[in-house]
Amino acid sequence: TWDCALLSQASVDDVVARLVASIDQTGPKSPYARFVHPSFTETGQSAYTRTYIKAWVENKEDAVDFDKPVRRYLGREYGFFQDGLYSSSAYMGEDDRFVEQGPLRVRIFSTAVDEFDTMISWDFLPAFGSIILVWVIMACHLKSTFLASCGMFQIMMSLPIACIFYRLFQIDYFEFLHVLIVYLVLGIGADDIFVLADTFRHVSEDIAPVESEGVYEGRVLHRIIRKTFIRTASAIFNTSFTTAVAFLSCSISKVMPMRTCGWYAALCIVLNYILTITFTPAYIAIWHYRIQGKRCCCPGWRMRPPAQLARIGTTTP
Repeated sequence: TWDCALLSQASVDDVVARLVASIDQTGPKSPYARFVHPSFTETGQSAYTRTYIKAWVENKEDAVDFDKPVRRYLGREYGFFQDGLYSSSAYMGEDDRFVEQGPLRVRIFSTAVDEFDTMISWDFLPAFGSIILVWVIMACHLKSTFLASCGMFQIMMSLPIACIFYRLFQIDYFEFLHVLIVYLVLGIGADDIFVLADTFRHVSEDIAPVESEGVYEGRVLHRIIRKTFIRTASAIFNTSFTTAVAFLSCSISKVMPMRTCGWYAALCIVLNYILTITFTPAYIAIWHYRIQGKRCCCPGWRMRPPAQLARIGTTTP
């Protein structure tokens, strides 16, 4: 218990009686209901409560940082690479984040500075790191920085284009959870590009094996791209469709962030599929005409020399 010589027991009992009467009369709508435990009306005691401390500063420029000394004193200040950890915050660590202050256990929360917004700016650094990592993996697998760059541009463009359709459906709710879809799109988008690019190489070897590297004739390249499209479009569609439907199943959820996040994820997957079957063949053709076999990833003004196709019955070197 907390003893206070300036507060009589009669005053405490009078306040408790008024609180119990208000909560009994109006229930959760009572202005005091959120300050006490639900069993308060039966026991007259509450294991926890909350209070508000109003603070203000004369200089508006200091309004953002005025509560930092308090957070630092309580050990609840957010820090990047703090205490030997990747990041430290009141939102992280063990479940019980109360601070012992004498016989009281206090959890501090400030509405003046949203620590969650402070964490987001630093936590986006790993997101950019994942984008760079996926780009490096794509460049190594595709053996072309041009294909990797165009593929990453295609993947990232599916996000804002999906946002346009998201708003066209009159959906205004957009939270931080929706931003995490970027990790999903990175994985699915890179996999789709790998499937199409690898199929293009295999079909090229089957339809038009060459004795010397070069550019295929227009009709030959058309056959290769057409055959590649036929092989990959249905396979990529099946994986994209099943994934999109899985996220659309979130529509039955009554939780708004979960439901809208499922809708946005499905839109991103559909847009990524459309870009894969339309935009990817285009830059693969540019890569074949002007970049394939070159050390430099920049397209040149001159086209590569024509390829010499292998004769039937001969062995491709």
